[in-house]
Amino acid sequence: MALEIEKYRQQLLEERGRLERDTAGRTELPGTDTGDVLDSGDRSVQEHTMDLEGRVMNMKSDRLQHVNAALQRIDQGNYGICIKCGKEIPRKRLDAEPTALTCLDCLSAQEQNFTAPTM
Repeated sequence: MALEIEKYRQQLLEERGRLERDTAGRTELPGTDTGDVLDSGDRSVQEHTMDLEGRVMNMKSDRLQHVNAALQRIDQGNYGICIKCGKEIPRKRLDAEPTALTCLDCLSAQEQNFTAPTM
């Protein structure tokens, strides 16, 4: 079991490094002050591009938080334990998603209990 945990730790550390490199120094969106006069079409494309880049950065930031939380669980000794039922999360699930918090049974139950907001 210890060798498997080290395998996941290494994967998570590598992913954290990639995410940190991707997000380093990217606190502001590019293209906000180009000095060029843009027509409405170009401005629309620029705003759309900036929105997409912002969303990608938010996703990477969220993923980085999940990776750091998984590394913390490894350090605390409770990595691979379902936070809902306390059972061991199957290795196949951790192989697919090393930041998983729940086993498949609890994930399935959670998805069945989820109700989409009505309009």
